[in-house]
Amino acid sequence: MIGQLDPLYLRKRPNKALKRLISRAFFEGRQPTMRWQWVNGLLNLEFKILERLPVLKNVIKPIFIVGIGRSGTTIIGKVLSFHREVGLLNEAKALWHAIYPFEDILGTYGKDAFYKLCESHVSSEIVERAKKLHGAFLYFVKAERLLDKYPEMIFRISFIQKIYPDLKVILLIRNGWSVVHSISNYSRKHTVQTSKGHADWWGVNRRKWQLLTTQVLGAEEELSEIREIIPGLERHEDMAAVEWILTMREAMRVIQSTAKQIYTVRYEDLTAHPYNILKKIVDFCELSYDRDMLDYALRILKPASTYGVQELHPVVHKHFLDLLEVFGY
Repeated sequence: MIGQLDPLYLRKRPNKALKRLISRAFFEGRQPTMRWQWVNGLLNLEFKILERLPVLKNVIKPIFIVGIGRSGTTIIGKVLSFHREVGLLNEAKALWHAIYPFEDILGTYGKDAFYKLCESHVSSEIVERAKKLHGAFLYFVKAERLLDKYPEMIFRISFIQKIYPDLKVILLIRNGWSVVHSISNYSRKHTVQTSKGHADWWGVNRRKWQLLTTQVLGAEEELSEIREIIPGLERHEDMAAVEWILTMREAMRVIQSTAKQIYTVRYEDLTAHPYNILKKIVDFCELSYDRDMLDYALRILKPASTYGVQELHPVVHKHFLDLLEVFGY
């Protein structure tokens, strides 16, 4: 359903469902594989108006959900959005593009982008813009805490930390085989031809893939073997495995550098023990106890599906298995 809503969500907290619809319609934007791309132009005008207003609400201890797509970031965002204090932005790429115009890795808006962003990309103008737009979002959905789910922000932690020094980060980890299976299936099912070109998981005309393999992989000296075979990789499984490898390597660095502000969650643990894991997440995020949210989670979270070994390019396979072992899979 629209905004990741379901009948139980609508019935138990209709006011929260309305806020999700407001977020979906007026702040998040449309990705390349979605219809109604013209909405993005209207949102751009809206954001320009909001930038001219004073800060409508202060953003305190914002929560960011990061990791890799298809690892459980959507479901944990949906569950936490049920919390009475939280307002969820689900991959609000339109809003982030308004904050920083060179972050669009999918090719929806601009021509140039950086996959990795750091504190040096942050100016006082960007900080002001972020606080105005995020503050306006919180004001209009009447929420106390910002919850921003954007998996690729794993490569931009120091960037958002510069904007919000008091941030909280939830990092989702999932078995690599399950992620590869999910990404490859998604990309095959969500492929469209747009006015800008072919679009799927890898962006418009594979822009995401190009940025990932030049800007991110290009900086990984230990993965020179993979760089050499990149031009010959065409299968979604191999490409997804490369994305998982790069994301998990970045995750290890982020865990070390942002230890006090990051909480790492294994998707398998979340679905197997939702009550215990979510209580820890709520405590980490400094949210109040919300029994209704926990009850909702127990109703909708199901044990994680697992997938076995798949055929990968031998070079990718070797590095993939090494990281699986590091993360205990």
